[in-house]
Amino acid sequence: MVFFMKVALLFSGLPRYWDNTYKYYFDNLISKYQVDVYAHFWVENGQKSDFELFYHPKSIKYDTFDLHKECNNLLISPNDLPYQITHSATNMISYFSSLFKCIEMIEDEQYDFTIRARTDFALNLTPDFRSYNPSFIYIPSDYINKGIFGNDQISFQSLFFLKKFKEFKLLFPLAINDSIPFFGENLWNYFFKNSGIGKSSISYINFNHPFPPMGKDIMQHSLIREYSICERIMGFKRIFK
Repeated sequence: MVFFMKVALLFSGLPRYWDNTYKYYFDNLISKYQVDVYAHFWVENGQKSDFELFYHPKSIKYDTFDLHKECNNLLISPNDLPYQITHSATNMISYFSSLFKCIEMIEDEQYDFTIRARTDFALNLTPDFRSYNPSFIYIPSDYINKGIFGNDQISFQSLFFLKKFKEFKLLFPLAINDSIPFFGENLWNYFFKNSGIGKSSISYINFNHPFPPMGKDIMQHSLIREYSICERIMGFKRIFK
């Protein structure tokens, strides 16, 4: 059954493991709703994948990441980034800059709901957009017991909230001034609080992760790539029931 609701699926960042997670998005989303796919990816040496052949995006853009240029767009300098976690800070500039560019692609469109996602996240549930309240942003409940309500992997939200995410651009200088750790959940948490969205607009749902967080001493993300890394490098084996 196809539900007659129009949904925008946005991918951004690096197109990692997209071929491993495609089936999850197709089975649980694309085959269920009227979905338009948008993507902005960073690529090196003009290298592209077969992503377009599978997803048939309505709009897609490839760029080469330039740290100085993207920092300038965020009104900060690379020298402002937390020196003790430079690698992670650079990743966050890359991540958010790509997201902002992707959001700009759909400004003139209308959708019932939008999905902000990463290609290395496996969507393992069919969203019930008919029952979701557009006044809320729906994110995984992974961190609910830690008081962190940001999530850099995926979220469901109205077009209104998606466009509001662009306001985060102006908050990067403040985040640096307030010594916010440049990690995904910490920055989303900070941006939510300081953009007027607030925790009251967040709704937690169980995403039924096929690759759930692997424990505080290993990984805290629900990403297929990190499960693969742990399995390959650390010999970690998860038993699924």
